[in-house]
Amino acid sequence: ETPHFTVDSVVVVSLQTPQYLRETGRSISVIRRSTLQTMPVSSADELFRYIPGVEANMRGMGGVQSDFSIRGSTFNQVLVLVDGMRINDPLTGHFNNDLPVSREEIERIEVVRGPASLVYGSDAVGGVINVVTKAFSAFNYENGVNSSGEVALGNQRNLTSSAGIQAATKHFFVRGGLSLNQCPSMPLGTGFHSDYDVRQATVSASGQIRESTRIAFRITGYLKEFDARNFYTISPSDSAREEMRGYWVQTQLLNDKERKQTRLTISFRENHDDFLFNSLSPHNIHTTHAGTVQFTRTRLLKRITFTYGFQGHLRTIQSTDRGNHSETQAGFFGNFAYKPGETIAVVSGLRGELHETAGLQMIPQISVSWKPGKWYLHASAGKSVRNPDFTERFVSTALPWLAPGRNLGNPRLLPEQSWTFDLGADRKLSGFFTVGVTIFTRTSRNLIDYILTNSRNIPENNNLVPDTGYFYAGNVRFLSTQGLEGYLTGEVPAGPINIQATAGLMLLKSTNRENIITKYIAGHAKQLVTGNLAFTHGPITFSLSSIYKIRKKPEYAPAINTTLPEKYIVFNSSLEWNLFSNRFSVLFITHNLTDVKYADVLGAGMPRRWFSAGIRWNSIGF
Repeated sequence: ETPHFTVDSVVVVSLQTPQYLRETGRSISVIRRSTLQTMPVSSADELFRYIPGVEANMRGMGGVQSDFSIRGSTFNQVLVLVDGMRINDPLTGHFNNDLPVSREEIERIEVVRGPASLVYGSDAVGGVINVVTKAFSAFNYENGVNSSGEVALGNQRNLTSSAGIQAATKHFFVRGGLSLNQCPSMPLGTGFHSDYDVRQATVSASGQIRESTRIAFRITGYLKEFDARNFYTISPSDSAREEMRGYWVQTQLLNDKERKQTRLTISFRENHDDFLFNSLSPHNIHTTHAGTVQFTRTRLLKRITFTYGFQGHLRTIQSTDRGNHSETQAGFFGNFAYKPGETIAVVSGLRGELHETAGLQMIPQISVSWKPGKWYLHASAGKSVRNPDFTERFVSTALPWLAPGRNLGNPRLLPEQSWTFDLGADRKLSGFFTVGVTIFTRTSRNLIDYILTNSRNIPENNNLVPDTGYFYAGNVRFLSTQGLEGYLTGEVPAGPINIQATAGLMLLKSTNRENIITKYIAGHAKQLVTGNLAFTHGPITFSLSSIYKIRKKPEYAPAINTTLPEKYIVFNSSLEWNLFSNRFSVLFITHNLTDVKYADVLGAGMPRRWFSAGIRWNSIGF
């Protein structure tokens, strides 16, 4: 239960080959449950705001919507996994924060920075976020029936709640949980008020069916309804509301023997999205399905660990403004980890990725690690790809008329291709702290974004207003991104006081040779500092989290009288009093401690200061 990845014994599973972290040759964070529980957040997706190297551009609280960026990537270039299976919705990357798990179910979060298309194919450009849950992880549970959860009420009539009950034996585990986040009227920095209602129910189970074989299963249903004003546009007529509902099913069969491991996982997601731009516009209704089957096998030889596998994906959409479409994708990969000595490890592999519109692409990758004493030196190079989603290809193409300034899809988009090189060093400063720094460069071609284009230059423009501007999806021929990422993490027992600290630094610079106006690429922060500090003295724990962000320049939207400042700093805090051997606690959380007027997305203001107080319980037996 280390607060971060300060020990060599941490085994990372996100790269499909189970490896000790310091033998992967990659820049990876592993955030444990003990650290996640101290963070002052109101939903699971807010946890990512404080992970070093991750930029979470939020549009609201309570799990409404967040865009994830790693190493300056766009939100579509981050692959989000739950227990190794992609949850990225084929409609748009804006839905990648819709985790089908509650905060209490999370065992740890693994963040792999840099390309991972070798293992997972499309979307893993900036990096991978893998949420590992109790039911699918180590299978060592506390026997008996236990309950955990949290209920908190806020001064804006905000309700944050989640509760679960689990039963476990030596060979079987089952857990059921409910979560509910609501707020009828939350004041925003834009002067408007927002509301949201986010509900989720989940059941997960795992069991041993043979000595070395286990099966795991999860089903989750969710419903979200929220004010989406200016989430996607800066139009003064935008008073949007959005409703989402759907379910997620995942099952895994794992055969784990002494020197070989075989894993078969199947997942399926249905998502129904109902978007209303304003009271005068028609509803845009989209139903997507995404099914994935994934097979991997790992063999351990004397100095070589060899992993090979297959993934197949089927995605469909039925939409009022995008039409009805489907696509298939498949990939085969082989990956080996070689240890010529005790301190050196080399990992290399190749993937063949076949997409019905993009064709066949070959994706290589290599990484090297060296552990001289207290140092961990690592370097990697690899290719990554991303295929366009249904929104980028078809948004608004099925509408009879489209107002100027709106997004328009392009069915002729080419797949993105990127090469990334990085070099890093981590070091134990003492028995308590670890520090690390990584520099990287990524060169991308055919990046997909919405480019301001005159309607006369758009093919099939019969539904467009002549000689006006639209954001037409296209390929940006070249983008270069360089950056530095660093972290400091550790835990210090200082007499009666225990201190946990995690801090991250990210510096980024992107260069685009084309003089064009786009919406998303290079929209990342140029400086980002995150931190979480927790003090525990006896039964009292005080936690302070912070985000300091500097953008390239301020942004203005005169039509809605809104500004996105060049920089901001936000603090959240929590105070928790643990009772009854840490089984029950009272907590008080302050969001936006200094009452800063800020936003991550132009027009989508974040809440001003608000408070919540409640109770938390953990492992109360029956």
